[in-house]
Amino acid sequence: MWILSCVWLAGGALIGALGHLAALAPRVWWRSRRASWWGLLAVGALAALGSGWLGTLVFGRFFASSAAACGAVLAVALVPYGVRWLGRRTGALAQRARVPSS
Repeated sequence: MWILSCVWLAGGALIGALGHLAALAPRVWWRSRRASWWGLLAVGALAALGSGWLGTLVFGRFFASSAAACGAVLAVALVPYGVRWLGRRTGALAQRARVPSS
Protein backbone atom coordinates (compact mmCIF):
# COMPACT_ATOMS: atom_id res chain seq x y z
CA MET A 1 0.00 0.00 0.00
CA TRP A 2 3.00 2.29 0.48
CA ILE A 3 3.84 2.18 -3.23
CA LEU A 4 0.18 2.69 -4.15
CA SER A 5 0.04 5.75 -1.89
CA CYS A 6 3.12 7.20 -3.61
CA VAL A 7 1.51 6.57 -7.00
CA TRP A 8 -1.65 8.36 -5.85
CA LEU A 9 0.38 11.32 -4.58
CA ALA A 10 2.30 11.57 -7.85
CA GLY A 11 -0.85 11.23 -9.94
CA GLY A 12 -2.64 13.85 -7.86
CA ALA A 13 0.32 16.21 -8.21
CA LEU A 14 0.20 15.69 -11.97
CA ILE A 15 -3.51 16.50 -12.02
CA GLY A 16 -2.79 19.60 -9.93
CA ALA A 17 -0.12 20.65 -12.42
CA LEU A 18 -2.62 20.25 -15.25
CA GLY A 19 -5.05 22.38 -13.26
CA HIS A 20 -2.38 25.05 -12.91
CA LEU A 21 -1.75 24.98 -16.65
CA ALA A 22 -5.50 25.40 -17.19
CA ALA A 23 -5.36 28.51 -14.93
CA LEU A 24 -7.86 27.15 -12.41
CA ALA A 25 -6.18 28.83 -9.45
CA PRO A 26 -8.13 31.69 -7.86
CA ARG A 27 -6.79 35.24 -8.18
CA VAL A 28 -5.98 35.27 -4.48
CA TRP A 29 -3.39 32.58 -5.15
CA TRP A 30 -1.99 34.47 -8.18
CA ARG A 31 -0.44 37.18 -6.02
CA SER A 32 2.51 34.88 -5.79
CA ARG A 33 3.24 32.51 -8.66
CA ARG A 34 4.56 29.94 -6.20
CA ALA A 35 1.37 29.96 -4.17
CA SER A 36 -0.82 29.10 -7.15
CA TRP A 37 1.59 26.44 -8.38
CA TRP A 38 2.15 24.70 -5.06
CA GLY A 39 -1.43 25.23 -3.94
CA LEU A 40 -2.96 23.26 -6.78
CA LEU A 41 -0.26 20.60 -6.55
CA ALA A 42 -1.04 20.15 -2.87
CA VAL A 43 -4.80 20.10 -3.45
CA GLY A 44 -4.45 17.46 -6.17
CA ALA A 45 -2.01 15.28 -4.24
CA LEU A 46 -3.92 15.35 -0.96
CA ALA A 47 -7.26 14.77 -2.67
CA ALA A 48 -5.84 11.81 -4.59
CA LEU A 49 -4.36 10.32 -1.44
CA GLY A 50 -7.59 10.73 0.53
CA SER A 51 -9.76 9.47 -2.32
CA GLY A 52 -7.43 6.53 -2.89
CA TRP A 53 -7.61 5.39 0.70
CA LEU A 54 -11.37 5.91 0.81
CA GLY A 55 -11.67 4.01 -2.47
CA THR A 56 -9.63 1.18 -0.98
CA LEU A 57 -11.99 0.91 1.95
CA VAL A 58 -15.15 1.13 -0.16
CA PHE A 59 -14.26 -0.52 -3.49
CA GLY A 60 -11.08 -2.49 -2.81
CA ARG A 61 -7.58 -2.09 -4.19
CA PHE A 62 -8.56 -2.81 -7.77
CA PHE A 63 -10.74 0.31 -8.15
CA ALA A 64 -8.93 2.56 -5.67
CA SER A 65 -6.71 4.20 -8.30
CA SER A 66 -9.67 5.26 -10.41
CA ALA A 67 -11.34 6.66 -7.28
CA ALA A 68 -8.12 8.56 -6.51
CA ALA A 69 -8.02 10.05 -10.01
CA CYS A 70 -11.69 11.07 -9.92
CA GLY A 71 -11.31 12.61 -6.47
CA ALA A 72 -8.25 14.59 -7.52
CA VAL A 73 -9.92 15.91 -10.67
CA LEU A 74 -13.00 16.96 -8.71
CA ALA A 75 -10.94 18.64 -6.01
CA VAL A 76 -8.68 20.51 -8.45
CA ALA A 77 -11.73 21.69 -10.37
CA LEU A 78 -13.98 22.59 -7.42
CA VAL A 79 -11.66 23.85 -4.65
CA PRO A 80 -10.58 26.99 -6.56
CA TYR A 81 -14.23 27.87 -7.23
CA GLY A 82 -15.00 27.31 -3.56
CA VAL A 83 -12.16 29.62 -2.57
CA ARG A 84 -13.46 32.29 -4.98
CA TRP A 85 -17.01 31.91 -3.67
CA LEU A 86 -15.86 32.11 -0.07
CA GLY A 87 -13.76 35.18 -0.83
CA ARG A 88 -16.70 36.94 -2.46
CA ARG A 89 -19.01 35.98 0.38
CA THR A 90 -16.67 37.13 3.13
CA GLY A 91 -15.85 40.29 1.17
CA ALA A 92 -19.54 41.11 0.87
CA LEU A 93 -20.09 40.43 4.55
CA ALA A 94 -17.14 42.63 5.47
CA GLN A 95 -18.56 45.47 3.37
CA ARG A 96 -21.96 45.14 5.06
CA ALA A 97 -20.38 45.19 8.50
CA ARG A 98 -18.71 48.56 7.89
CA VAL A 99 -20.58 51.48 9.33
CA PRO A 100 -20.49 54.54 7.07
CA SER A 101 -18.92 57.52 8.75
CA SER A 102 -20.84 60.76 8.79
